[in-house]
Amino acid sequence: MKKWFFIIFINLLSLNLFAQNKTDSLITVYLQEAKILISRNNFIEAERTIKKVFDTKSVLPDETVYLYGITQFGVGNYKGSITAMEKYLSLTGKKGEFYTEAQQYIKDAHCHESGYYEAVELCDMCFGSGDEEAPCPNCRGKGKILCTVCKGSGVNRESKSYGDSFHKCSKCEGSGFGNCGQCKGKGIVHIACISCQGSGKIKVRKKCNK
Repeated sequence: MKKWFFIIFINLLSLNLFAQNKTDSLITVYLQEAKILISRNNFIEAERTIKKVFDTKSVLPDETVYLYGITQFGVGNYKGSITAMEKYLSLTGKKGEFYTEAQQYIKDAHCHESGYYEAVELCDMCFGSGDEEAPCPNCRGKGKILCTVCKGSGVNRESKSYGDSFHKCSKCEGSGFGNCGQCKGKGIVHIACISCQGSGKIKVRKKCNK
């Protein structure tokens, strides 16, 4: 019984592998066909071909989304092209084979759609550092706070049987103040830049060149 079960399992596994290999081969053929159609500026047929790839409901190569973005640009669906290219960039990051090309398509699609495109530049408020100086909230920018031992009096009182004795506070040496622990006595702290939220970069809208 175990022997027959094993044979059936192996046969089913072989059938699944065969079906998967057949699907992978079909995807390769479709993508190659789409590339040829794109090179001929036949974007409508290329779009239909890529949709056949999507219909396989298999794990697809990353370039599938990129090629689909090209077809959307070619047929004038600029929003669709932007969505596809942004999806490609989110999947592959800067290491993607078509990273530069995808960014250019996004820029061009924005230009065709609105006459403007988004560019990423260094933040002009923090000069790309991502942070900015602000008065320390703990000491209000003074760099000093009341001594935590003598509470600002500069002296310590010691009660004894014959009365109280007073002597200079050993922590602040009689000044009544000490360095602020939050800013280390500098009076300023570094906080995330409010303009770029600490990234050092901002998105700006630029007019496209005609």
